[in-house]
Amino acid sequence: MLIATIELLPYNGKAEPRLVATFQQKTGFILYAVVITRLDIAFVALRLVRFNTNPGPQYYKVAD
Repeated sequence: MLIATIELLPYNGKAEPRLVATFQQKTGFILYAVVITRLDIAFVALRLVRFNTNPGPQYYKVAD
């Protein structure tokens, strides 16, 4: 899924703690790749990290 085709808005519901932890791990891996080798994906990674405390279901698809 291309992040340019959708607008990520704050999730109105409450995400489960284990799903939050999973999303934070995914974004952590992405940020590691940004720092080490992939500066071209920094914009997308930083847009995902904004939702680390309460990610919605659509954010998991974008992170994958």
